[in-house]
Amino acid sequence: MKEEPIQHIPYNTEETPLKLPEYGRWVLQMVEKVKQISDRDVRYKQAKKIISVMENLTPEWKGVEGYEQKLWDHLAYLADYDLDIDWPVEVRRFDEAEAVQKLSYPGHDIQYMHYGYLLEKYLQQVGDIEDEAQREYCLHQAVQRMKKDLVEWKGDQEELKAKLVRDIEKYTQGKVNEAEVLAAFDKKIKSDRSSKKK
Repeated sequence: MKEEPIQHIPYNTEETPLKLPEYGRWVLQMVEKVKQISDRDVRYKQAKKIISVMENLTPEWKGVEGYEQKLWDHLAYLADYDLDIDWPVEVRRFDEAEAVQKLSYPGHDIQYMHYGYLLEKYLQQVGDIEDEAQREYCLHQAVQRMKKDLVEWKGDQEELKAKLVRDIEKYTQGKVNEAEVLAAFDKKIKSDRSSKKK
């Protein structure tokens, strides 16, 4: 028995990027086929069928004001505004300059990425708390959070304590000492929530 050679399977990564991913590659291929139809009336009928498929792919838009207009605008955009039909609506051109730009990621300088920016800011404030009970509670919360982060990162308990002490002393610029960190590490503090449940 003779084996047939394996044919190349096309992958999406080899294809051109989708203009509107919500419709998928099939709709884009349908639009390309419709552009090749020579009869204008048949082209329009096929375009209406594509609009019907697009409606089925985006049911969450039904009932939204300007829904039909949006679908025809999308069809025109997918066809590169090169589809010669009698458009039932005035097609608006999509200007890529007006598209929503991606937000830039805030560029905070974080000393230890595994703790994150918010914990770093929180610990800087904990060092300035003068009320002993509040300071102890806030430090306990921070240590518990850091413990969870470090356990995911590294499992050794003794090494974990030493790292927490070093990191908290660095974050608070020495305002929180080793004894406070170790006390918060082992101490169980009842939250106000548990007393309110009763």
